[in-house]
Amino acid sequence: MNKAIKIIAAFVALVAFQIGWHWALTWHNSVSEVALRVYLLHNAHSQKGVAGYVDLFLPAVFIGLLMGRVGWQWPSWKFAGYVLVFAVVLVALDALYVLIISSEKAYWWPKDQNDLVPFLIRNTVETLLVLAICIYGGRLWRVEGG
Repeated sequence: MNKAIKIIAAFVALVAFQIGWHWALTWHNSVSEVALRVYLLHNAHSQKGVAGYVDLFLPAVFIGLLMGRVGWQWPSWKFAGYVLVFAVVLVALDALYVLIISSEKAYWWPKDQNDLVPFLIRNTVETLLVLAICIYGGRLWRVEGG
């Protein structure tokens, strides 16, 4: 299978898993309710919490390492398009998660429309950086590890 197809298929599977995970959080059973409470844990002062890691950081690490490992021989410019699209999609999914979970529970989502654009830009830049670092790590993993 072509390397690009492998990476795109893995990303589509990751997106489907993420959507399914958030949908499962809304079920009304004890496991889902505990998982939702853990997912919504955060520090009100710093606005840091579990959701940011589950929604953006971990998926970016996974797909970045995979892209670096599978496409290790690609020139850096070839990664640029994938990184940009994947980062934008991962950040855009936050809006879907808010719809699934409810905006009242989604502490991370801006309450004021004026804060939405800076929020999206900040998360996109952070996700781009994590993807780039993990791609580099994945390339090293492939080259050094064989």
